[in-house]
Amino acid sequence: MDWLRKNLGKLIALLAALALLTGAFFLQGDPPAQTAPAGTSTAADVADVPPEVTPAAPPSAAETPTPAAPEAPAAQQDAVSTPAPGAPQTADAAVPVSPPTQALPSPEVQSACTITIECSAVLANPEALPEEKRTLVPDSGQLLAATTVPLTGGETVFDVLCAAANAAGVQLEYSYTPLYGSYYLEGIGNLYEFDAGETSGWVYTVNGVSQSVGASSCAVSPGDRIVWSYTCSLGAGLSQ
Repeated sequence: MDWLRKNLGKLIALLAALALLTGAFFLQGDPPAQTAPAGTSTAADVADVPPEVTPAAPPSAAETPTPAAPEAPAAQQDAVSTPAPGAPQTADAAVPVSPPTQALPSPEVQSACTITIECSAVLANPEALPEEKRTLVPDSGQLLAATTVPLTGGETVFDVLCAAANAAGVQLEYSYTPLYGSYYLEGIGNLYEFDAGETSGWVYTVNGVSQSVGASSCAVSPGDRIVWSYTCSLGAGLSQ
């Protein structure tokens, strides 16, 4: 006890110094890392290095898939599938096929009638005409042979005469009578009424029958046969 009493102050001082050294150690942080000698790998270095991998052998030619050819644009596909004009055709070539042609329906046949203009009665008595008009009568006795005239509906005998004469270039002369609302035919082909006598002039028949009305009032039906004739004796000896 005497020794402890004598050295108590020294022990306290020693403990205080140890306490100061310990505090200084913790205040300065972790001790500096030790540097490993050259050529020595640390645990951290070993952890960062990936394990060694043995490369796989390349696939053989038989196992290597053949890449698919890129699809050509639509324009190029058309150019490939369509043969050039004049190029020889092959069995695999795409040949365009035209759709079957449908027969067009034939147009409807128009209704029509026929008309003839003749002056054969003058041939039997040529002296009845003035000499300067005898040449107007053709040897056939016809100024217009039988001609077909289409009908659209509502035509009269006078309408058909005008259409046929205008188409054939045959001269016509007629007058209109307001009182009767009808046309009166005076001459055809420069042959006029009274040229071959007081009973001469132009008359008409429909299907061989004389009509009791003027030509501009006589309706025409499809298939009718109209004949205009120059008569020298009020219709006697006319062609039917």
